[in-house]
Amino acid sequence: MMDDIEYAAKLDRQVRADYPAHADEARAFMNKILRQSDWRKWRVFNRKAPDLRREIHVLDMTHHYISLLLERRDLGYPVTDLYLESAVRACLGLGFAVIEGGKDG
Repeated sequence: MMDDIEYAAKLDRQVRADYPAHADEARAFMNKILRQSDWRKWRVFNRKAPDLRREIHVLDMTHHYISLLLERRDLGYPVTDLYLESAVRACLGLGFAVIEGGKDG
């Protein structure tokens, strides 16, 4: 367990080195979605549980990607919260909300 936790911390430090101004905001954004959608992934992402399913790399790549998108947003690119949420959900295989439950008419 400790090796997984140390490795996750190492990956987090790398994101912070690559995107020092955006890594915290990206982490907070991902945490909000993970808490709502996948408690197990949230625990792995926050180094509170071992990575039994070996998902830390996907979580890390998503953290990098969201940090990059936030950096681009601050440079004036059209990156909305909906776009960020969709990116997190798509990258991590999380569900999407359905409006009106798919009803016709």
